[in-house]
Amino acid sequence: MNLQIVSYIAIAWITLTCMQLATTDCDMTNSSSCPVGTCCVHDLLYSSTTCRHLGQDGASCTIRPTSLECACADGLVCLTNIHGGHFSSVYGKCVRKYDAPIEG
Repeated sequence: MNLQIVSYIAIAWITLTCMQLATTDCDMTNSSSCPVGTCCVHDLLYSSTTCRHLGQDGASCTIRPTSLECACADGLVCLTNIHGGHFSSVYGKCVRKYDAPIEG
């Protein structure tokens, strides 16, 4: 078998295995259905829910609760990544509170 094909198969298998290990069904309406330091989110296909770790420095996040991303961990804030006119995205990146620009 071609080495490139074997590599693709190995990567796909590892990815699927990690996804299975990370999947923990949770209840979107009950925040205590996930361990401390995590939140309940839908997968990209909305076929299941899983507990995901709160965003660390540089991770994707949301500035308000959504069903696809977690908020940032303690000591971090979520800075939106798109600003335009009267619109600001609810998605962004986690940064340390003291690194965040002062709004005003």
